[in-house]
Amino acid sequence: MRRFLALGLVFALLASAGFVGAQDSGTEERIPEPYDPEEFSDALKDLRRAEIVAIGSFPITFVLANLGYGVYRYASNGFDAEYAPLGPNRQPRDRSESINIVVAAASLSVTVAILDYLIGRRREKREALRGNS
Repeated sequence: MRRFLALGLVFALLASAGFVGAQDSGTEERIPEPYDPEEFSDALKDLRRAEIVAIGSFPITFVLANLGYGVYRYASNGFDAEYAPLGPNRQPRDRSESINIVVAAASLSVTVAILDYLIGRRREKREALRGNS
């Protein structure tokens, strides 16, 4: 029985190798068509940039929110060593505290994205004024 199973497995592997060779080798490269400058509106481009900045800044804001909450918790408990932010024997956080840290980090990330948008708008206006002068 094992011989038939092994023989069937070898046959299946050899047959599948034959199908790979039958694929279209295609000498032509498939290059995607570049985006047309008018394909996306400026608002969509700004929204995409804000999304990228918010998601990209989340790890940094998460670390800062986590550290900030740890320092706040340490100070509000009378600087007890059990509540030290980076202490080895610190008290564990409950679920609501963890959720609050994630919400704070997400809020900070969105704030960073909004600030990036406002700074970009200000820079565009300044360049437009220089171009008209």
